[in-house]
Amino acid sequence: MFAELLKEKPVSWSGTTRKSLDGLSVFPHSESGAIPTWIGVGGSPESVIRTARNGFSLMLAIIGGPTARFALFSHLFREALDSLPRGPRQARAAGTARRRSLSRPRDRDGRTGG
Repeated sequence: MFAELLKEKPVSWSGTTRKSLDGLSVFPHSESGAIPTWIGVGGSPESVIRTARNGFSLMLAIIGGPTARFALFSHLFREALDSLPRGPRQARAAGTARRRSLSRPRDRDGRTGG
């Protein structure tokens, strides 16, 4: 339902978690006609494929380990996009890494403690 709502067109939906929607629109609409959305994925191949299948952009959350090991998920994302029927491709892949400094603390003048 979320993916359909982001297209900013009338949505019909039924499920078990909320009341059904029958041709309803959500307002206000964006200037571009669609709301760009990035989905954060931490390393599950299934999540990468689901993100591509729904047409969202992928944000890899890299919080530890070598960043090169996440290249596989970027390739998987692109392969999943390529396997879908052709159409405008707005989805993109990116990554963010949290870095920790392993150096010794410095004082206000930039000198390391001894």
